[in-house]
Order: sequence, then C-alpha cells, then structure tokens
Amino acid sequence: MKYSYKTETGEIRIINVLEGSITPFLPEGSELIGVVYDQLPSRYFRSIWKEENGQIKVDLAEARAFKMNKIREERDKYLLESDRDFAEQMSKVYANPTHGKKAMNEVAAIPEVKAILDRKEMLRDIPTDHQAALDAVESLEDIESYSVSFS
Repeated sequence: MKYSYKTETGEIRIINVLEGSITPFLPEGSELIGVVYDQLPSRYFRSIWKEENGQIKVDLAEARAFKMNKIREERDKYLLESDRDFAEQMSKVYANPTHGKKAMNEVAAIPEVKAILDRKEMLRDIPTDHQAALDAVESLEDIESYSVSFS
C-alpha cells in the first residue's frame, strides 16, 4: 500500500509498504498524510507537491513558475556556451592587427561577433518571450511538455 507523508522540511514523500504497519518506516519528525488512492501528479513536479485534504496536488501557478525556472536553467547553459564563443571570437578579433584598435561598437558590427551577440540577446529574451504562452497553459501535462527552442 502507498502512503504519503510530509517531512520536517515540508516536502511530500511517498512510501510503499508491502505489509504491516507504516510506522517503522516513517522518518522521525514526519507527519503521515494518508493512504494514496488517487493517481499521483507527475514526478516532474515532485518538489512542489502540496497536500490538500489528504490529496497530493500541484498548484498550476507554482507549476508554471517551476517550469520557467527549468527553462531558465537550460537557457543558462546555452548562454554560458555563447559567452565562451564570444570570448574566443574577441580574442581572435583583437589578435588581428586590422581589428585590434577598434572600439567595441565597431567590433560588434563584425559578422561573427554580431551573430554571437544576437544569439545571446535571443537567449536572454526567452523568459520574457515565453511567459505569456506558459501562463495560458491550463494543465500540468501541457506545462510539463511545454518546450522552448534554444536555437
């Protein structure tokens, strides 16, 4: 039988007890919520599960914020990659005697540099560009499957 309980830190956990009492399996300081009869929300949202009248639920607003944070985390990897590309390109630019003395605005006009700067801007704008669309999503399944192109 599956039981849900709340840890001292407020996290919701599930434990499966094959036979006997759940009491020996509950961590110290935790609070038994009850038997899990219903389908659990997606484990993707496990860190934001909430207990409501003995049921495990996920608030849609929290799920949207959680998903946007995941999008930002993924986006940050691409930003870091773009930062590396930019630094590499800048070292090439300033190593070139024809570009070495140019002001930054002149360097930013170099096609290779401009492409990197445009990509960085696109990546930085992703949360703003997608927030309204994510706010319009009405189900946990659709929030979980919401995707963003980083290219």
